[in-house]
Amino acid sequence: MLYTNKNIMENTPYELWKKKRPNIYFHSFGYSCFIFNTKDQIGKLDSKVHKGIFLGYSDTSNAYKVYNSHTLVVEETINIKI
Repeated sequence: MLYTNKNIMENTPYELWKKKRPNIYFHSFGYSCFIFNTKDQIGKLDSKVHKGIFLGYSDTSNAYKVYNSHTLVVEETINIKI
């Protein structure tokens, strides 16, 4: 049983209140990812993605912080694939 008195210290408050586990998935720091290029004009044979490294989550918006290895800058974007 998941919700017994023995396991009360091992559960989060959400699990104790709703009687189920939260549906949250976090990505680990340092994963390689692909950033979809939506800023530049893309030609017919140009690459549509840039390779990057996942750095974390944005503090101000619903975006990811990613190091773009093509432009060598850290950017915040929502268009990535990890």
